[in-house]
Amino acid sequence: MLNGIDILETTSEAEPLSDVYTRLLSIPKRSRVDALHLAICCVYEIDILLTWNCTHLGNDEIMQVVQKYNDAYGLSTPRIITPDFLVGKYMEVDLDE
Repeated sequence: MLNGIDILETTSEAEPLSDVYTRLLSIPKRSRVDALHLAICCVYEIDILLTWNCTHLGNDEIMQVVQKYNDAYGLSTPRIITPDFLVGKYMEVDLDE
């Protein structure tokens, strides 16, 4: 299923940004990878971050904090959505059109 999907490398910009998100969003150190995923998406200007993690990433309160920070520093902010939302969104579309 992932054939042809690029694997994004961690960059020198993403590492420190993930530290900022870890602090800003009160993400526990054991879950720092969540902040790193977000930082990589912001650095690469990815449109959508798909996650099941509604505690650290996929909720409106978190998105508002991330958007405000990123706007202040000129960073791109992905839409953070759950697979349920994505499937629901496409299930509403008539694929025969």
